[in-house]
Amino acid sequence: MMASQVASHVASQVVNNKTCAQCEISFKGKSPKCFNCSICNFWFCLECSHVSNKVYDVLKSEPNVKNLPFNCDGCTRVLPKITELAKALHLQQLKIESCEKKYEDLKNTLQSVVEEQVEKAITEYREREERKLNIIIHNVPEPRAESTDKKGDDEISLKEILLTTKCVGLKNFDFVRLGRPSDGRDRLIKVTLGSVSDKHRVLGGTRYLRAKIGQVYAHRWSKIFITPDQTKEERIKNMNLKRELEKRKLEEKNHDLIIFRWEIVERRPDSLVNSTMATPGISEPGRPFRL
Repeated sequence: MMASQVASHVASQVVNNKTCAQCEISFKGKSPKCFNCSICNFWFCLECSHVSNKVYDVLKSEPNVKNLPFNCDGCTRVLPKITELAKALHLQQLKIESCEKKYEDLKNTLQSVVEEQVEKAITEYREREERKLNIIIHNVPEPRAESTDKKGDDEISLKEILLTTKCVGLKNFDFVRLGRPSDGRDRLIKVTLGSVSDKHRVLGGTRYLRAKIGQVYAHRWSKIFITPDQTKEERIKNMNLKRELEKRKLEEKNHDLIIFRWEIVERRPDSLVNSTMATPGISEPGRPFRL
């Protein structure tokens, strides 16, 4: 028998006219001797509680043990299983809480990633819009150091190059050298044209820069390359496509592969297509292309 919760005089009024949950003996009188199970809350007589009158009297007289729990035989037998079930439920609760936390973390992470990607896409779009009228011209010789009008010298060279590409009548364009001057390296020239159609005309005419008469280039601008003004993401994509193109050319032994509109395709035999539909300055800089 374990420590007991003894029915006091006040409790006796509660159990009056009730019976033992096990033997169904009636609790009558002012001071029924019985115990209340702290688990099932049923009342049990002394005999069914396995407690003698002497022990009951001692327990009742000790105020320190009055409120200690008493468990009936039935609850005592199932208590381990109840405890085990309670532990299992507790573990399940912990797992559920852990899953909920992971879900919240994942939701927050996903939301952050989506917001970042959206912001990145918006930034990329803005950059492309800002650059959509620009072209980059490579390998234009720097004006001589003693020149007093280097901007004017660059303008003369630029006009000659544009005329060589068969682009006549271009208006409202501006240009600037990119970066600081450095010995032995010609800076790029960024040209801002008046319209997207003007840009396509220039890019489509780059093939004329490498026109030949016999085995000799017809123009002194044969080393000039013209490409679109690309964003960082576009340059990275171009670089990866360039590597993939060279790899496939070696593996497939096919030198007719080109990059067209961000894809690697086989060059069509039509000469016009060959000369005007390559992709923006990736593996073969300066080769004409369309956007």
